[in-house]
Amino acid sequence: MNKLIIGLICFASSCYAQMQTPSNDSVIGDWEGTIQQVGLKLVFHIKTENGLLQSSMDSPMQGAFKIPCSLTELKNGELLIELAALNAFYKGTLNISDQTISGSWNQGGAALPLVLTRKTEKIEIKRQTPLPPFSYSSREVEFTNSQKDVTYGATLTYPSQQRQNLTAIILVSGSGPQDRDGTIGSHKPFLVIADELSKKGFVVLRIDDRGVGKTTGASGKFTTKDLSNDLMEAVKYLRSLRDLSIAKIGLLGHSEGGIVTSEEAANDTGIAFVILLATPGIAIRDLLVEQNEAIMQQAGIKQETIDSYLQFYKDITSTIPKSKSPAEALTTTQRKFREWSRKAGKEITEASTGVTDSVTEKAFIKTVVGQFYSDWFRTLIDYEPKSVLKKIVCPVLALNGEKDVQVLAKSNLNGIRLSLKFNPKTEIKEISGLNHLFQTCKSCSPVEYFALEETFSPDVLNIITTWLEGVAN
Repeated sequence: MNKLIIGLICFASSCYAQMQTPSNDSVIGDWEGTIQQVGLKLVFHIKTENGLLQSSMDSPMQGAFKIPCSLTELKNGELLIELAALNAFYKGTLNISDQTISGSWNQGGAALPLVLTRKTEKIEIKRQTPLPPFSYSSREVEFTNSQKDVTYGATLTYPSQQRQNLTAIILVSGSGPQDRDGTIGSHKPFLVIADELSKKGFVVLRIDDRGVGKTTGASGKFTTKDLSNDLMEAVKYLRSLRDLSIAKIGLLGHSEGGIVTSEEAANDTGIAFVILLATPGIAIRDLLVEQNEAIMQQAGIKQETIDSYLQFYKDITSTIPKSKSPAEALTTTQRKFREWSRKAGKEITEASTGVTDSVTEKAFIKTVVGQFYSDWFRTLIDYEPKSVLKKIVCPVLALNGEKDVQVLAKSNLNGIRLSLKFNPKTEIKEISGLNHLFQTCKSCSPVEYFALEETFSPDVLNIITTWLEGVAN
């Protein structure tokens, strides 16, 4: 099932299928089930349009939605849904009386039992998610950038009584478009952090990313430089407040958000402190190789396969960003993939990329080029944290989870330590048993983020608030 886990993350779009029988109404709707052997939940969305069945599939635990289906048909009570891009299909028997579909998920020669039931609308609220009434004040705010082309939607939380000599913290999210709460599945880590800090008397500003929630702009079309500009505008906004007297402004960034906060702290000597959570401390090019190796090892892929794939990965991440056009990037990637695949062999190619035929090859190459030729990746790939971190003179708290497979703790914390060796106000900690999101984890795979009950480690919240109280005083 490693190919399923790797492959599902790569593909997302709508899908279409042909109607084969007149009994389509019996399967229209949302169906969900869990492959018990691997604990993976799948959701199928089935509808009709112009007399044809259409469907898409979600894997919520992996953060993958609207995965393309190449065929959906209902014939004599048998439902068949094919996903050519994943070289997979689901086949099951519809039981109208109890509204179930009993069948199996088939991929890579394996057939795993999967029973689907009609999905009921329910919103899961994790145990740590704060609910009103709150002991502090909270208000929705908006502000614009200097160019007047982006309006930011945000939430400002602050002490209900105190208005003078306040310490404010801006929360900065990691890669990808995220809302102000840092929502991932049912988890809202930034809401949890903001709640804890505001209960301790801190002002907290958390902001929707561009194109998300109430912030305007194109979702997912921004670069790290754009995020740095957005943070600069947020700092200006806090400094402009008249009803709150803010004495100190600090920044808390997670993952790529740590890069953005580091940039701001290096350029603005008015920043009072920085908290770096799972932040890159080594060259991004090296970090991505480490990340891929760790995730593949965790998925149980053979080291021989990993070593071979990483050679190809290093090659294309160096080549694609330098291409002069998307067409050149596509042609170059296709050529390099086929050269590597011929040398690596079918088994290694399939195990590391999920490519089994021309259809999956085309989908894989399109996905790779889409990511590595994006403006975001091309501006990030050559980033060296050391050049920025060494300029920071304010207090810094850097934390990383020991089980993090996206930003590995030891190498990145060591990189931060070396970069900040001349800053005596630095505290660096590796926290045992925690993943990239600072959850107490079991398998500690990214797939597990969504299923865990814990949103953010209470121990880490305590470390942050204790450190902040020292800095604020």
